[in-house]
Amino acid sequence: MTHTLFRAVFATLFWSAAADAFVCVDDKQFAFKNRNNACKKYVGKKPAKRCPQGNGSVFEACKSTCGNCACIDDPDFFYRKTRQNCDWVADNPGARCTKNVKHAGSRNKVRDHCRLLCGTCTTEDTAPPSVASSASPSVGPRCRGEGGLLVPLYIWPAYDGTACISPDYHKVAATAASGTQVIAIVNPNNGPQYGNDTWKKASYDACIALLQQNKVEVVGYIHTKTNFPHIDGYRDISDVKHDIDLWKTDYDVDGIFIDEVSNRWPNATFDSKHIAIANYTRIVDYVLETQGRAIMNPGGAYYEELMAPYYGNSKVISVVFESPVEHYLPAVKGETCLEQLYTSSQGSFAPGPWCPFVPNWDAVEPLQTAMESTAGIAPEQSAVMIYDKVNPTITAADTKEMITIGLDHHVGWYYVNDSVNQWAATPSDEIWEAQSAQLRCN
Repeated sequence: MTHTLFRAVFATLFWSAAADAFVCVDDKQFAFKNRNNACKKYVGKKPAKRCPQGNGSVFEACKSTCGNCACIDDPDFFYRKTRQNCDWVADNPGARCTKNVKHAGSRNKVRDHCRLLCGTCTTEDTAPPSVASSASPSVGPRCRGEGGLLVPLYIWPAYDGTACISPDYHKVAATAASGTQVIAIVNPNNGPQYGNDTWKKASYDACIALLQQNKVEVVGYIHTKTNFPHIDGYRDISDVKHDIDLWKTDYDVDGIFIDEVSNRWPNATFDSKHIAIANYTRIVDYVLETQGRAIMNPGGAYYEELMAPYYGNSKVISVVFESPVEHYLPAVKGETCLEQLYTSSQGSFAPGPWCPFVPNWDAVEPLQTAMESTAGIAPEQSAVMIYDKVNPTITAADTKEMITIGLDHHVGWYYVNDSVNQWAATPSDEIWEAQSAQLRCN
């Protein structure tokens, strides 16, 4: 597609709905919290915390600071004469993209208007954030750890009848827009059902759209066993597939979060290694066939054979740790890994996902080997979810240390939460910013 045709097509699709979304500059006249030029003087100092404020007004005014920019050339732009548009820039981009320009009352660079042409953004960002899209969000450049944040967003999606106004959803969206890869798990009612509550459905639709428009990959929650917390069997596979289908038809999510996956110690009354591997292979294969992203949650060490068919497939992730912080980094509670084990005779693993297990006796070494092998489970296929809900004590430094430890153990996806509400609230600003910054794409 030629540059001229490309620009014309997107002008036709999006110009009437979001004209100013094409210009990636901050509004220098924007005042907020008693500050003039607030994008620079206030928002830019803590964008992850402040971009979601103002019920969307900050996100809209501070486009560059908050990453609320479309990767599209501005069809209304011209340099000095009307013929000097982005097609004119294309004749000599090396010299013309860096030129200063005053356009629509703002001083900036040509590259702020001809963003696709000048390489100011990636070509994957093809739709303005303010225009709803059913397409799956593109995944940005690889980050350190080859992953990002895996966020269980089990929070009511506040909605005013027009748009998503939830501060938590806006915080997650702003973080993804600023360059951190984010997968968000949504869960209306232990699955996709919303009980014919049209307001609930509209609320989720609005907030899921906000996430996807800002490059958050959204996955829907399903459970796979019966009678939690006293689990006594598997759900019928047809019911599980029905939930997977509902997530696609009713919400158009990007994948599925598969909960209650069997770990290395299945309940012998109804489960076994053979049954677990057969059952979850069927589920994952169906998700890959119909959705695109499958995340299994054993919550701890699992049979490596669960992942064997998917070695190197970044679309399949397993959660290798979902537990309190003291079982991952016990020093934050003044303990050691060895002190928490049921025996000291075998020594202990170092802090990290293997800390809760006894070497040799718990037989987690085959999974450990599979995760560390270049031909096995890739880093972007493993996740840890750490919480500190009883007298939270973790700090930003602790959070960074836990991610560093995870990287050494070939883990790519993280979530650290210091909320007493666990997954029903996002972390404090300090903990959120620490993990978002460390995992941000460069």
